Amino acid sequence: MVQQVLMKLHKELGECPFETHCQLMRATFDRVCAFAQLDDVQFPDWYISADDLMFEDGSGVSGTFGEVRHAMWFHAGERTRVMVKQLFQNSSVETDQDTFEQCQLWEKLSDSDHILKFHGGSHASKPQYYVCEYARYGNLRDYLTDEKLETEMWPLFLQAAEGLKTLHSHGIVHGALKCSNILVDASRTAKIADFGFTSARMYAVDLNSDAAAASTSAVRWKPKDLLEYSDSTGPQFKADSYSLGMCMIEALTHQAPFGMVDDTEVVEMILRGESHPRPDGVSDAVWDLVSQLSEPDTAKRPTLDMAIALIRELIERQRKERVAEDIASNGRHDCHQLD
Repeated sequence: MVQQVLMKLHKELGECPFETHCQLMRATFDRVCAFAQLDDVQFPDWYISADDLMFEDGSGVSGTFGEVRHAMWFHAGERTRVMVKQLFQNSSVETDQDTFEQCQLWEKLSDSDHILKFHGGSHASKPQYYVCEYARYGNLRDYLTDEKLETEMWPLFLQAAEGLKTLHSHGIVHGALKCSNILVDASRTAKIADFGFTSARMYAVDLNSDAAAASTSAVRWKPKDLLEYSDSTGPQFKADSYSLGMCMIEALTHQAPFGMVDDTEVVEMILRGESHPRPDGVSDAVWDLVSQLSEPDTAKRPTLDMAIALIRELIERQRKERVAEDIASNGRHDCHQLD
């Protein structure tokens, strides 16, 4: 609580337009710091007070490690619709630091085209929270209706792959990719969310039964190499290629991978190195891409750069097929008119 008060005072000091008010606030700030004997409080520029957020009516949507709610953020005389993720975690200093470091990391990546924009948050509040841009069109699975699969699916997956490439360029493995954390913004651009939350997920599973169930189900998107991961094996970058392939299966089928199998059996299948069966109605060209990405053997699985090249090849192939179909259709129409 004291840290929250200090951070709010520190934020207001930086925005105070009147010198006399600033002097009074500075004196109050110094007295609170001295009284609380807090020498290691961090004052990030991205701090957003809960008082600056007005939540929309209705309950939030629970995920693996937190609850997402929509809110209006009031700042600098403006208001912006945002998403707020409130974490399920305990109040230890260790998790406060985890949240602080996650915010610092997200802020560095926030200007990337295919990373969900980070506005700020609070690592010292209970619950802790992040404030990020509002994704108007929701997650990729919900957005990609049958009508949009033909024209929008692959460009959006290309953008998602570019977002993962940004993470990898900073040494970050997402490690928990699903269509629910590939979001679509107001310009219909795909953006990656919920990366780097390993500690938050761990605490959430301990504290929340819904989070534990979601974490167990999330194994459906993960390869054997990630399930068997240990710190000694190093970052599993190719695991994100596999998860991207599973997201493609999710989008094509409108259900979680291995949808007709329970979680326990899915784990056994993955650990045995079994591939996902080919869904009905998937073309050879599409399945060639998806099956390469979801290859159980990490040595045979494409890198993310290779995945991006493969997606581009599929997009170009489908473009040429549409052009050929249009030419053929116009030719038939012309012949019909001559008859």
